[in-house]
Amino acid sequence: MNKAEKRRRPIWERFWEKVDKTEDCWVWTACKNRDGYGGFRLDGKTVGAHILSFKYAYGPYDERLELDHTCRNRACIRPDHLELVTHRENVMRGGVAERQSHCKRDHLLAESARERRDGSGRYCVECRRISNREWRRRRQNG
Repeated sequence: MNKAEKRRRPIWERFWEKVDKTEDCWVWTACKNRDGYGGFRLDGKTVGAHILSFKYAYGPYDERLELDHTCRNRACIRPDHLELVTHRENVMRGGVAERQSHCKRDHLLAESARERRDGSGRYCVECRRISNREWRRRRQNG
């Protein structure tokens, strides 16, 4: 069977043949991006395999939300392992904010971090002081 014949097969037939359904996760076995998320070519574009699986199971959703892998396996496309959350919730669940202990200037964030007013993450108080001092100095000399 050549590539053209393969593409003429029903989309979902092509999709599900790339999935290894284990007892726990349904693992995407075809191409993955550098972050480990599965990708599927659809109408000339690569779409997240987990997104297609979720839409297949539950229908369209508010795309301002993100799908969080509750199993923590980015190659998993099992719909009941995916949950709609805000970007902030997805980042917090992923532990990025918890793992970051120092800012880019190596200040300890445990002692020098504040939550942003808009809820978009944390910032380093010491870096903010330095930045404000430099801004005032430029303004006075400017």
